[in-house]
Amino acid sequence: MELGKDIEEFVRIKERKNPRKSNGFFANILGLGTFNNSIETENVAFNNQFEIKTSDDQLAFYILTPQFMESVMRLDELADGYTNIEFRGTSVVVTLNTGRDSFEVKKTLGSQRKLEKYRQRFREELEVILGVLDEVLTKDKLF
Repeated sequence: MELGKDIEEFVRIKERKNPRKSNGFFANILGLGTFNNSIETENVAFNNQFEIKTSDDQLAFYILTPQFMESVMRLDELADGYTNIEFRGTSVVVTLNTGRDSFEVKKTLGSQRKLEKYRQRFREELEVILGVLDEVLTKDKLF
């Protein structure tokens, strides 16, 4: 999606494949908890589930409001997959990897009941996608 304005930097929110546990004392001593250009928020649950990389810490914290982080976590739960969001330049890219082919009919539609079942599944998949877009578009108004 186009932002309509060039933010000149990037903020990448990438879901971790295996949400981490709290780093603890030894991780900080060994430097295991630090990443170049990575930041953490005050939301521990969000930090455990997502890695945040940025070229501008101030921009990242401007985007990552508590409401936005809660929305991302809620929509990720609905999508039941891996959520990645990147704000870069003039656009926002949202990817949801569910491991499934959305909007695909895998069996022959031999009855009205099967057709209605697929329609309902397609509606649910579309609602998740539209929910993600709605959340990102509310961020768009901030720019």
